[in-house]
Amino acid sequence: SSRVVQDTRFHTSLALKYITSVMALKPPETSQKATKVKAGSEAGLLGQLRSRLLTLLLKSANYSVPNVLAKLRDSGLHEETVIVMTKHGLYEDALALLVYKLDDIAAAEKYCVQHNPNTQSKDDESAASAETAKAHRG
Repeated sequence: SSRVVQDTRFHTSLALKYITSVMALKPPETSQKATKVKAGSEAGLLGQLRSRLLTLLLKSANYSVPNVLAKLRDSGLHEETVIVMTKHGLYEDALALLVYKLDDIAAAEKYCVQHNPNTQSKDDESAASAETAKAHRG
C-alpha cells in the first residue's frame, strides 16, 4: 500500500510537471482558425512533452485525478482535459470540450458511441478512451 501511495505521488508530480512545461511551451491560442495540429504531434520539445503527457494520462491509473484536473482547468490543453474528465466520470463536460472548444464533431460523435453505457462494458470503455486519445495524437 505504501508502494501505491508512492506511485501515486510520483505519477501525479510527473503529470503536473508535464502540464506546466507544455503550458509554458504552447503558443497562445488565437481567435483565428490556424492549421490544426493534433495534440502531441507538435514540432520539437512541445510535441515530445505533450505526447508523454497524453500517454501518462491515458495509461496510468496512479495519479490523483482531482489534482491533475485542477491543474488542467483553463490550461488550454483540451485533449488532456477530456482524458482526465473521462477518468473522473465527467462525460458531459468532456463532450462539451470536444464540441465547443475543439470544434471536433467527429470526435464528439465517436466519444458518444464509446461512452454510451447501453452499448459496452467497463473494459470496452477503457479501450475506447485509449482510442479517443490515440485519434487525437494522430
